[in-house]
Amino acid sequence: MGEHPEDDFADYFRIHYPRLLAFVKRRVDDHETAQDICSESFLLAWKVLGCECTDSASWLYVTARNLIGTEYRRRAQKERLILAIGRISRSSLDSCEPTDLEIAMEALHIDDRAAVVLTYWLGLSAAEAAILCGCSEVAMWKRLSRERAQLRRLLSEL
Repeated sequence: MGEHPEDDFADYFRIHYPRLLAFVKRRVDDHETAQDICSESFLLAWKVLGCECTDSASWLYVTARNLIGTEYRRRAQKERLILAIGRISRSSLDSCEPTDLEIAMEALHIDDRAAVVLTYWLGLSAAEAAILCGCSEVAMWKRLSRERAQLRRLLSEL
């Protein structure tokens, strides 16, 4: 072990990052997500193990595998949410002539529509909706504010 733990960690990163990225990319189809998972794995290694992490790469791969599992669960949750929102939108549109609000809602991007549906139609708090959408509560509030403004604009055009 060298005199400076940061240098040892930098060497550890240089050696293991390309292999870890290849490992993650084989399991995650998005390059940016793979990079994020690798970065998070190294960050956790540094936080949890400090300079001790340079002794073994196995902890790094186990951490990456766990983060990949979290990503799969997040994606599955998002898919279920999109399907549920689609069912809610279709059932309300099938029942009668669509209202201006329903037409405006259909114009929103599916992720943004999710924020509105979860909070206003299903009555979830911003914190609960944020968990389902995989974002922070602050991001959810920003999304809701942006989508309310978009809905007001769309409704004024109808």
